[in-house]
Amino acid sequence: VTISGNETVRGGGIYSLNSNPSISNTTISNNYANYGGGMYFDTDSEANLTNVSIINNSSSKSGAGLYVDSDANIILNNIIIQGNIASLGGSGIMVYGNITMNDVIISENVSSSYNEWDIPSGGGIYCHGCNANLTNVIISNNTTQERGGGISVENYAFVRLINVTITN
Repeated sequence: VTISGNETVRGGGIYSLNSNPSISNTTISNNYANYGGGMYFDTDSEANLTNVSIINNSSSKSGAGLYVDSDANIILNNIIIQGNIASLGGSGIMVYGNITMNDVIISENVSSSYNEWDIPSGGGIYCHGCNANLTNVIISNNTTQERGGGISVENYAFVRLINVTITN
């Protein structure tokens, strides 16, 4: 399944609210939204993603690849998040809720703009007060203009890293 070429305010490719989607063997590419260009998981979403590529999505604000709001619980298995561009932060993944990642590649995501009011953070992952568990994850060649090219962890977030590589 390919989800491509969509545009909206939240969740250009997929938007989930109070739902439990299971998404597998899917490509989510070339979508646009203010928040969550590829996917947006809102309040009380419990999602499980397996063998999904989230590539070349864009966002005028944050979470170009994937946006995980507070009270959402997301599990990622064998995922590629690549080439996503956000103006502010969390170009690959913006997380306020809970996320578990196993065998994930997060690469070549870019937080692209800067002004005196908004500070782009977390080219790969921006974890703001989140609970994140990462196992066998590669975070490489992500870019931001201010804080955390690979990962930015803020606001009492808990991040557990096991066999994680962060490069360039």
